[in-house]
Amino acid sequence: MRGAGKTTSITALREKLGESGLTISTIEMDSYFKPLEECKAPGGWDNPRNSNLGALAATITAFKSGRKIRVPVGRVPRHGEIEIKEIDPAKSDVLLVEGIHGLESKISRLADIKGFFYVPPGLQEIRTWLRDLERDKAKQMPPEYYLGINVRVRPWQSALILPRMKDAEILFEQKLSMRDLDAIAGLMGFDNTRKNELAQAWGITK
Repeated sequence: MRGAGKTTSITALREKLGESGLTISTIEMDSYFKPLEECKAPGGWDNPRNSNLGALAATITAFKSGRKIRVPVGRVPRHGEIEIKEIDPAKSDVLLVEGIHGLESKISRLADIKGFFYVPPGLQEIRTWLRDLERDKAKQMPPEYYLGINVRVRPWQSALILPRMKDAEILFEQKLSMRDLDAIAGLMGFDNTRKNELAQAWGITK
């Protein structure tokens, strides 16, 4: 789910596994989204039919069979070249696949461990807004855009993504964190006293 902390958590997991001496490679499912002009199914990228899951499954299968794989980096641009990286299974102890459709049957059947990152309504809008602020994207959007995310997106997620949660072996449920509160306080100009008051009221301890 968007705003669930997938990328942040995957980065932390890579660091933790790296400390154990393991070599980690990653594939981002966003790189397998179809260009928007090719998305024919309703729901945009929240609909798995608007991703090239067959190509991703073939790539993972090749990796598991010991073959080097070439994977796209970043979302497919409307025009221009696509950046490609090579992953050698002989030099990778773990392959992490991160994305909202990781529990779709084509992909999940290839996984050794399956996890789901859940973020409740409300926090999803906050996390998406804060993420886009870091990328300067939010400066181009009115606040109403983010307030309406739940209305626009949640029905598709409820129909197409959340039902897959039952197939996960590990569930990561996201809650409002001190990092979120720090970002909100910075945006709103709250001093430490006001921030601590909010942390206590919202039950945030870390």
